[in-house]
Amino acid sequence: TLPLSKQLLLSRRYTAGHWTGILDQDVPDGYAPVNGKYKLQIGDQVAVRSNLERVREMTETPVGWHREKAAYVGQAGVVFGTDWVGPGIRVKFSDGHWWSFHPQTLCIKVDTLPLSKQQLLSRHSEARATGIPEEDVPD
Repeated sequence: TLPLSKQLLLSRRYTAGHWTGILDQDVPDGYAPVNGKYKLQIGDQVAVRSNLERVREMTETPVGWHREKAAYVGQAGVVFGTDWVGPGIRVKFSDGHWWSFHPQTLCIKVDTLPLSKQQLLSRHSEARATGIPEEDVPD
């Protein structure tokens, strides 16, 4: 079988308040997209998706966008917290800087997760591929 990050190359575009599936080309090898039910935790290794326009669009309103964030699109970092207000996930990068990003603009490094979390991500990916709503997937 294909690795989890390649299994279901479904992306999500944020349009009119909803995500819709499109072919995913901005998830790095070894990473899986973060879905709505998966909760990132402090210490999770993540990468910001590489599609600048998608990341900016998704982060702009609920989290906030700064031009300087563009340099970190496509880069790997570590989750070290959440914003006090809104959905922002704080990611610290190797240069010591940190930025908040919308969780669905992040991908999680799969091989660093316990097996139970890898299986949860896999179930959600399979559900998206078959059109099952994420809220109907058991945790």
